[in-house]
Amino acid sequence: MKLNISLRPAAPPHSFLSCSSSLKVSCFNNIKKTTWNNEMRAIPARDRVIDIGKHKGKMLGMLSSEYLRWMSKNLITGDSEKWGKLAEDVLEDEVYADRMEWEVAERLLTGEGMVGSSGSGVAGELKELSKRFGWDYDDKVGWSKVDFRLLGTSKGGRLPRVQDKQQQVESNLKKPSGKGSSGGSVGREKRRERAAKRRENQTAVAGKRNTTEKEETDDDNDGRKVEEIGRSRFPGRQSLINKVLHEE
Repeated sequence: MKLNISLRPAAPPHSFLSCSSSLKVSCFNNIKKTTWNNEMRAIPARDRVIDIGKHKGKMLGMLSSEYLRWMSKNLITGDSEKWGKLAEDVLEDEVYADRMEWEVAERLLTGEGMVGSSGSGVAGELKELSKRFGWDYDDKVGWSKVDFRLLGTSKGGRLPRVQDKQQQVESNLKKPSGKGSSGGSVGREKRRERAAKRRENQTAVAGKRNTTEKEETDDDNDGRKVEEIGRSRFPGRQSLINKVLHEE
């Protein structure tokens, strides 16, 4: 009696097919997650362009701190969860800290912030903010390089700070001159001498200007008529008071 034995492989059970499909989906999700993590490392969170919500198309660093806090608290599930985490990263970013500080100045400039009782006005309040945050208020070149629309991103520049300028000066002094340590010392001495000469020249010019102004002020006090005063330079507050008293 012969037995017919089929060599055809048996069909895989349904449970095996399900396991295989589940494995493929799991692998796909892992690859997708790995790709997203690599993108996050390559691009700082502040420069990531958001693709959801009313600010779609903008970099996260351009958004207000209030909106980023809302994102971090509310975008915690689903596909939008990654944006909530990115918003948290931006809020802790040193570069974005410039935008958060500038938001205080913006409220002051637009009238939303309360002006102090010092009576110094908006300009005075801005100077106080500069001291508070360590900004270099007088660095016109530094302020001109700031793009306030992109402030908080890598493309907006940084607010000029007094500490940064001091560190730059110290760094320049520590740099070798290329001619050895003795050459660097000689170079520094020459720079100090030139700086001292400039200060002397500025002092001399200022003294000459003050002397000239005093002579002109004294001439104004000689009882000249109002028409003559109008044709000359403004005599100064004290000179004008003296003339009024003299005429009375």
